[in-house]
Amino acid sequence: MTSPLDAISGEDARAILHSLAATYPEMKRVIFAEAEELLKDFDCEDIALEVSFDLDMLQLEDILDPSSTKRANYVLPDEMAAQLFEEALSLFETQIIRYEELDMREEAKRYCMGVLLGLYSLDQDFQDQEYVFDTPRRCFERINEEWRQRNPSERDRKDMEKFISRKCPDWA
Repeated sequence: MTSPLDAISGEDARAILHSLAATYPEMKRVIFAEAEELLKDFDCEDIALEVSFDLDMLQLEDILDPSSTKRANYVLPDEMAAQLFEEALSLFETQIIRYEELDMREEAKRYCMGVLLGLYSLDQDFQDQEYVFDTPRRCFERINEEWRQRNPSERDRKDMEKFISRKCPDWA
């Protein structure tokens, strides 16, 4: 026998949780605690692998295909690669900001570390593709700088610097 819970969508489940939390204050604490535990349960290295995988799956060869470009809208291959990287990274950057908005600064930092590590490890794979040039490094530097601007904690900044020195030494 299938449970009705197996048949509902994620949006439906979210609506039910909001309703329960609004109706039952005691349940609200339990729901929030469970959600927070779920959000904390990730590994920096896993995030790095996701970033590398997602960016590696980009069809970068397509940007060199002259049949896929129209003269009036021509974009240089390195600019197109940068656009594709930025689009692929936007979901990861949104997650960092979500953690910050939830005041989960430690998780935001760890998640950001994973994104940076993914970009760093990916750079080695793209060394021979001139149209990608320094896109991973530029994305790395931008994401790191934006994170630093939003996080004034000196301790967190030092943690990030140590992480980058240890895990991404060529870009430290």
